[in-house]
Amino acid sequence: MTWMEFSRAVDSGNIQPVYLFTGPEAYGKREAMEKLQAALLPSGLEMLNFSVLEDATAEKILDAVETMPMMCARRLVEVRDWAPLFSGKSKNEDAEVQKILQWLKSPSPTCVLVLNTRNDPDNKKRLTKALSEQGARVEFALLGDADLYKWAAARAKALDCQVSRKAVEKLALAAGRDRTRLAGEIDKLCAYAGKGHEVLPEHVDAIVTPSLEYSVFQLMDQLLNGKMAEAQAALDALVMAGESRIGILAMLTRQLRNLAHTRLAMDEKHLSETQQQLGLKPYPARIAERQARLHPATVYTSLYTACVQADFDIKRGALREQEALNAILMKIFLEFSRKPCNQIPSPPVK
Repeated sequence: MTWMEFSRAVDSGNIQPVYLFTGPEAYGKREAMEKLQAALLPSGLEMLNFSVLEDATAEKILDAVETMPMMCARRLVEVRDWAPLFSGKSKNEDAEVQKILQWLKSPSPTCVLVLNTRNDPDNKKRLTKALSEQGARVEFALLGDADLYKWAAARAKALDCQVSRKAVEKLALAAGRDRTRLAGEIDKLCAYAGKGHEVLPEHVDAIVTPSLEYSVFQLMDQLLNGKMAEAQAALDALVMAGESRIGILAMLTRQLRNLAHTRLAMDEKHLSETQQQLGLKPYPARIAERQARLHPATVYTSLYTACVQADFDIKRGALREQEALNAILMKIFLEFSRKPCNQIPSPPVK
């Protein structure tokens, strides 16, 4: 089930005895645990009726779920990242899983068990299959643009502030879609804009530390605009900040791939369909479209191929990472420095 389906079920009092929380949205998982606590545990008695287990054995889990609640109908047990759910073989895994599977045949009516995972579990594992088949698996996907804007607007409103849709789009690209980080960034942006004011895209540029993806978008813009010195300085800053050169190369490769596909789609008149297939959100899609207009598809495909070759040369030991990345930057700059041709007219700005 989705987070929204889970939320509606809890609100209606339909709470399952066992849940498996999966997906990348850690903020949503915390909200879900808080929702279960509010629904199950009387105020002031949370510590007596809520257990969090890490690196637990099946015996410890069963002891916790069989413990009787204090002054309430059901207690809550959260087991974090239980090893038998993930790839590989954990210690005594078969026996451990068998104990839990046996308990699942008749779970305790006085407890709600949540198996909470930071990384996706192995869907081939027996326990994962059993929990999924019982309908107790809750998927916490990253929010889409519309839902993310609603959430950001609500958080800003609580701080007596407003946030523009374009600012949220830029923030999602600059800081990622993990609401754990975004919550802090929105709080800082509202403080920066001031009470009663609106957070704008330029505020995001001013105070948000950009993600690698966003930094590479900016790096590509500098190269497209013939600013080699600025691009090299930006690259050096990324390396100094701890980003690996191989990671930067991978992001450049991905962006050039997207530019090649975008430009080909523009030429062949199926841009929207291609953007959807590439999984591009509206804001990065608009950036890719703007950048792709500047050169023909052959330029982007040639540079994409060069990045793939550089990655191969690094991994086979023919080139060092630093030399390979600097050479790619120079190649991109020189290719972009040629007179643009075969441009598609830009649509009027709305």
